[in-house]
Amino acid sequence: MPRETVRDYREGDLDGIAALQLHVEPDMRCPPREFADLWRWMYRDTPFGVFKVVVGEDESGAIVGHEGIMPYALSLNGERVVAGITCNLIVAEHLRKTMLFPRLVNALCKGYPAAGFAFGYGPNRPKMLKAMLALGYRDVGPLPVYVRPYDFGAIAANYVRSPAVRAVLKPPLALPAAAARLFAPRAPASIAVERVERFGEDARAFFEQALRGFAISAVRTPEILNWRYFAAPHREYAVYRATEAGRFAGYVALRRMPMLGFDSLGIVDIVYPFERPEVGRALLAQVHRDAAAARVAFAACMTGPSGPLGALLRRAGYLRAPEGFRMIVHESRGAPSRFTGDALASWYVTWFDHDYV
Repeated sequence: MPRETVRDYREGDLDGIAALQLHVEPDMRCPPREFADLWRWMYRDTPFGVFKVVVGEDESGAIVGHEGIMPYALSLNGERVVAGITCNLIVAEHLRKTMLFPRLVNALCKGYPAAGFAFGYGPNRPKMLKAMLALGYRDVGPLPVYVRPYDFGAIAANYVRSPAVRAVLKPPLALPAAAARLFAPRAPASIAVERVERFGEDARAFFEQALRGFAISAVRTPEILNWRYFAAPHREYAVYRATEAGRFAGYVALRRMPMLGFDSLGIVDIVYPFERPEVGRALLAQVHRDAAAARVAFAACMTGPSGPLGALLRRAGYLRAPEGFRMIVHESRGAPSRFTGDALASWYVTWFDHDYV
């Protein structure tokens, strides 16, 4: 019999959950106090009014496992539903070879419908895919990551171990790095881009119209956007609005983050009228300015395998990375599937829903 108990979250568990940060991959760790603040924002203090978290507890009462479902409103074929990103699956290192991992996942998946979630979904790292499929998730398809390199020397150093070879490569790699900082996407002067600290009512109609062509997308309203970017503790997002003739014309949200051991600038979300790529280019020009000023190794954006955003990124010098993510979904057993055919072809996906990478 397992000696660990899997149960719903109780008040008082959070300190133990935060201490589990010592057991996650180094580039995803944060101090326990900061994680506790982020946890409250992700699960408790959301605009959606639903909550579901499960924990593993050992015989001494210590928290040794955790998984939660972070709520989001989605527009799904014209219907608004609350679904959730299943995330922060953490198991204490000494229990990784036990059944605690699948027990946590099963408990969360069995419990989220009663808590008010329509389904679970999220970008999944390929190394975890096989395990999640065995636990009832379905693979909907690939989520490519596009990168634009800026610091070629830093990228090469990650793969070249010899200091002598690095020294030889440094001068020639400085030339493409300088060129990358100089080359910016071109956009008409009529489109202005400015940083914002809050979204107002002018954003509401824009997002409804811009995303109308997609069967599935996360809902973006002023209330959700303000929670997503400006209420998140210990995270700094640079959020820019594009305007044309004084009207809201698009936006991009950026976060500097560690990615695969590199200092990178993540394009968390970008939305523009997709029939007007010049607005997208104006926003990517701002991404370029921020990336060049910060001297990051690269800028990166995750999106679906087809659609206008991928094409825009490729034309702006972004390359498809060797490894991306897989979109997985979990639906209640016996319920008719909401995801038939090539669902990703009409799903607008970015890191908006979840930018832990």
